[in-house]
Amino acid sequence: MRAEENNFQPDNETKQRVQRYESMKKEKTLLYFDVHEFEDIIDYYLGRHSLGSAIEAVKIGLGQHPSSMAIKLREAQVLIDRGKLNQSLEILKRLSFIENTNYEVFFLLGTVYSMKGKHKQSIENYNKALSLEPEDKSDIASQIGMDLQGRNRFKDAIKYLKTAYKLNSSRPGLLMEIAFCYEKSGELEKSEQYFRTFLDKQPYSEAGWYGLAVVLSSMEKYFDALDAFDFVLAINEENELALFNKANILFLSRRYEDAVEIYKELLEIGDDNIEALLYMAESYEEMGEFGKAEDCLKEARKMDPDSAEAFYGMGLLLMKKGKIKDSRKHIRKAISLDKENAEFWYALSRSFQIEKRNESALNAIDKAVEIDPFSQEFWLEQVNILISMGREKEAIESLSRSFDFVAGNALFHYKLGILLLKSLSIEKGLYHVEQGLILDYDLHIEVFKTEKKIYSSKEVQSLVDRYYAENSSP
Repeated sequence: MRAEENNFQPDNETKQRVQRYESMKKEKTLLYFDVHEFEDIIDYYLGRHSLGSAIEAVKIGLGQHPSSMAIKLREAQVLIDRGKLNQSLEILKRLSFIENTNYEVFFLLGTVYSMKGKHKQSIENYNKALSLEPEDKSDIASQIGMDLQGRNRFKDAIKYLKTAYKLNSSRPGLLMEIAFCYEKSGELEKSEQYFRTFLDKQPYSEAGWYGLAVVLSSMEKYFDALDAFDFVLAINEENELALFNKANILFLSRRYEDAVEIYKELLEIGDDNIEALLYMAESYEEMGEFGKAEDCLKEARKMDPDSAEAFYGMGLLLMKKGKIKDSRKHIRKAISLDKENAEFWYALSRSFQIEKRNESALNAIDKAVEIDPFSQEFWLEQVNILISMGREKEAIESLSRSFDFVAGNALFHYKLGILLLKSLSIEKGLYHVEQGLILDYDLHIEVFKTEKKIYSSKEVQSLVDRYYAENSSP
C-alpha cells in the first residue's frame, strides 16, 4: 500500500525507475517494466498526489500486463483518490473473489464503503483486511482508525487505534489520537487518561499538553487546566491559543487582573487580535474600570469598524452606566451588522424593559426566541414580560411551546402550573406542578415564595406532601 503523503520519501531505486519511465514517455519509445516496477511508479505518483500521472501509468501498465491484479488494485486506488467510488467498487468487488487473501483489496473496499457512508460494510471489510494478517498490522489498524476519525466515527476509530498501539507500543502518537477521539465522543475522563499516558512518554509535546488543557477546561478542572496551559507556554511562549484559553479560564475564575495581563501579552504578539481586546474590555468592565473598558472597545472598533461584537460590548457597557438611549444605539448597530445573533436581540429587549417599554421589549425578545428557541433564558424572559403586561394566556401558550425545545425544565413546569391554576385549569396546573416536583423538589420553595395563596391550597399541599418523604433528608 502507498505511504501517507506526508511520509512519502521515494528511495533512489524508485527515482531511477520513474526517470526511466518518464524518459520513455518523452521520447515516445516503448520500454518494458515488470509489474513490481509499475506498482512502484504508480505509488510514486500517488504519493505526490499526481493523479493524472498515476492513472496514465496504470493504463500503460495494464497495456503491458493486462491480467495483473496488482496494477488493477492500483487502478482502484487512483479511482478512489479521484472520487470515482462506484468505478473503484466494481474493480474491488471483482478482485475480492480472485485475490481473496489480499488484505489490500479489503482495506480499499472498507475505505470506499466508508466514503460512501455505508458503515456496516466498511467495518466488515476493514475487519477482513486485519484478519488476513498484513505485514504491518499496526500500520493498517492505525490507517483504519484515522480514516474513521476523519469521518467523525470516533468510537469505531478508538477500537482500531487501540489495536494499532497494542501491536506496536513504540508509536505513542496513537495515544494522543485515542485521547482526541474520546474527547470528541464526550468521554472526557478517558480522554484525560490517554493524554496523560501520552505525556508520560512525550513530556515535551506542545500538542499533547494543549489537548490535555482543553479537555480539563471542558471538565471545569480549571486549576489543572491552567497548569497544562503553562506547560504549553513553557514549550512555546508564543502559543496564542494557549494564551487565549488561559486568559479565558482566569476570566471565568474571576481573576480579572491576571486575565488582562494575558490579553495584553496576546496583543503584543499580534496587535490585530480583536478578540483579545473585546475580552479585555469585559475584564475591565467586571473590575468596574469602565473607562479602560471603553478604551478597549473603541480600539476594537478602529481595528474593525464593522465588528458587531465591539458595538454590542459598548452597548452593554453603556447600559451598565445607565446611558440607555446611547446603549440602544450601539446594540441596534450590532444587530444591523449581525441580524441573526439572538444575544443582541435579548440585550435590546433588556434596554426597553429598563424604560418599561414592554411592547418593544416583547418584540425584541420574540426575535431572540425565534433565532434560538433552545435558550431557556430567552423563553423565560418572554414569559416574564407577558406576565408583567397582564397577558397570562399568551404566557401559558409560550411556556407550552417551550417544551418542544427545553423539555425537562422544572422552573418552566412550576411557572406553567401556577399560571394554569390561576386560570382555573386545575387538572393541567397540578400536572405541571407535579412535574416540577419530580424534576426539582427543592426549587418549589423558591418558586412559591410569591405565590402563597396557590401554595397553601389543599391540592398543591397534597402534591408537596406526597413528594416530601422521598426528598427529605434521612
